[in-house]
Amino acid sequence: MTVHGEVETTYEADLDLDLPTVLEDAVGAVDAVARIGEPGHLSLDATYYDTDALDLAATGITLRRRSGGEDAGWHLKVPHREDEKVEKQVPLSAARHRVPAALRRLVWARTLGEDLAPVVRIETERTTYDLTDSRGASVAEVADDRVRATRLDDHDDVEAVLVWREVEAELTDAGPEVLQELDRSLTAHGLQRAHGAARSKVLRVLGDGVPSPSVAPSSTAAAAAEVVLHHLHEQIEQLRTYDPLVRLDRPDSVHRMRVAARRLRSALKTFGPLLPAEQSESLRADLKWLGEHLAPARDAEVMLERMERVAEQEGDDTPGGQLARDVARRLHERYRIHHEDVVGSLDSERYQALVRQLVELTDAAATTPAGRLPAADVLPARVRRAFRSLRRSVATAAPGEDGADPGAHAADLHDADLHEVRKKAKRARYAAEALSPSFGEPAVRLAQAMEQVQADLGEHQDTVVLRTWLHEQAQEASPASAFALGRWYAAEEQRGREAEERFTRSWRAARKKKLRRWLS
Repeated sequence: MTVHGEVETTYEADLDLDLPTVLEDAVGAVDAVARIGEPGHLSLDATYYDTDALDLAATGITLRRRSGGEDAGWHLKVPHREDEKVEKQVPLSAARHRVPAALRRLVWARTLGEDLAPVVRIETERTTYDLTDSRGASVAEVADDRVRATRLDDHDDVEAVLVWREVEAELTDAGPEVLQELDRSLTAHGLQRAHGAARSKVLRVLGDGVPSPSVAPSSTAAAAAEVVLHHLHEQIEQLRTYDPLVRLDRPDSVHRMRVAARRLRSALKTFGPLLPAEQSESLRADLKWLGEHLAPARDAEVMLERMERVAEQEGDDTPGGQLARDVARRLHERYRIHHEDVVGSLDSERYQALVRQLVELTDAAATTPAGRLPAADVLPARVRRAFRSLRRSVATAAPGEDGADPGAHAADLHDADLHEVRKKAKRARYAAEALSPSFGEPAVRLAQAMEQVQADLGEHQDTVVLRTWLHEQAQEASPASAFALGRWYAAEEQRGREAEERFTRSWRAARKKKLRRWLS
């Protein structure tokens, strides 16, 4: 199996477009491109697979079996960032017409184990143009596709066969700025960027059959549970979105999935009285279990990023730089071990049961009597309660910082207590964010204030975790290495003190009454 990122832009094209002339005119304005290669020709035949409900298409995931070209095989493409997808390929020999098990696992969070069957066949006559730099190295490829698509699932209300033409520009060995420059030039010379469903061949064919995302309630008169369930639905979607990206080990994916699990757990605690108690408590326990599996990988990832910056600061040819790189290598291995544990947890029956229960929670929409009351009558009190819990934690961690004595110093603060404050600040932030679509700017401003408190304490906690690791490493190091580790420990200690000082300022701003008037 192979995995690689794909960064491309798709354009609409008339059937009579003279693309070679457009390219000649366009690439002259792109500094990175010196030459257009001779055209190549390919005949591609792809069958796309999905569930009956088109669960993959609804989230931009494409799964196909393609013949023709150098990369014939099974292809799974998962959206990562704008104009970027992560592609995983499996050879055709791995399976004939049944989706390989490795790919079924990657999309399980979307399919929930439902069968994957052919939905669209797309035949493409492709002409490719390789764009190279002054050294002859490829920087991008432009593909001119003439497409014939056939609907394979049973839908009498849609057109069975579609024919169109499109152009794709894809990076090969260059930075995203090259694609941006090429895009500006191509659009200036008459090409139009594809939007919406037209950005994907299979989505263009499936059209209105693809489920649309739900819309958040925008009124405080909506039922309280409706507001909360929509927020839960959004976080469940985030969890399911990052599942395949975590499995594919994409940057920041473990962090994003962990945040989604935390938001869900926090919302279930804050807004629990609006939902069936037994269901909420069970889900919170399983979300805590998931977070405990994600946390070690994320901690290792954060420490690794920090030590890579330290190595860069120390320099390549210094003993300190060599030691920092050695520490970074150990952290990378630590991350790999923890990441394998994460993937194992995502393949477990407990995780699969958790995802199913989360989906059922928002689909069934069971609520308590309080959940059927207007949002304005119920939800502000839940946010107010979360803020009061935060304020009590601040009073414990930093006596005086709860408002009675603004003169408390960062030196009085304790790591464990500050970590508890951080968790309470996140809960207050997440509660306010859940209400932002319905309550508007007041909820947004409170969430932003809580986010700053959380960010300052988050950096402090990062230093605590790294200091613990550096101390452990120093116990078995040589005197020279222990001295360097001690320098870095001291630097992290200073970074932690600075974060504490920022926290005292951000908390003073966050506790202002004007941010909470809407909660009365």
